[in-house]
Amino acid sequence: FKPLFSEDNRLFTIQLRNNLISTVDSAAFEGSTKLTFLNLRENNLTRVPNVKGLQLNALELGNNSLTLTPGDFAGVCINGNLNLDINFISDISPLIELDRCNMSRLILDNNKQLEFISSNDLLSLVEKTPRLNELSLRNCNLSSFPNVQNAMAPITVQLSRTPLTCDCRLHWVKDEGVPTSLNIMNLQCSSPDHLAGKLLPDVMLGDLCPGWGTIELRSQ
Repeated sequence: FKPLFSEDNRLFTIQLRNNLISTVDSAAFEGSTKLTFLNLRENNLTRVPNVKGLQLNALELGNNSLTLTPGDFAGVCINGNLNLDINFISDISPLIELDRCNMSRLILDNNKQLEFISSNDLLSLVEKTPRLNELSLRNCNLSSFPNVQNAMAPITVQLSRTPLTCDCRLHWVKDEGVPTSLNIMNLQCSSPDHLAGKLLPDVMLGDLCPGWGTIELRSQ
């Protein structure tokens, strides 16, 4: 749609949910300096719209067809919630552009292409968004998850429906003092075969890491 909202300083909230929108003019929100909530959920977007210069309390982009590219979030502040669930996201590095803001809640549920990202990518995201206190990655086909216990802010991580590969990368969950906010109690192993179907808390450290105590392990 054309820049209907450009230079409109009276708007605080824009609700455009479920409108079959596929493209947004790059100047659509220019000058909307008082805008704090933008909802574009359940449309047909393939690119993140230009929200440069805005300071939002919440940006709702879930249930579109989005992929992320560098620069998507350059120059925007999200001082609260960012919802990107049910898209086609495979690269989370553009989210690090939000490091200067106060984003507290990031929802990435049901982005199954995230199975290809590494634990280091996830750890970098958590470390570079220090005010993040909730990260939701339900049903994203992740095979592992890094130790985020040393994040600057206490963080709750939602990982249900995660097909874990139970190996040495997860040894840290067996350490004493793993916070309950990591919500690992109901996570099941999907591989290797001899651990498939077992709850992660029930798997012995020696099964995760055969030979534990004879080698030195570092969290990844």
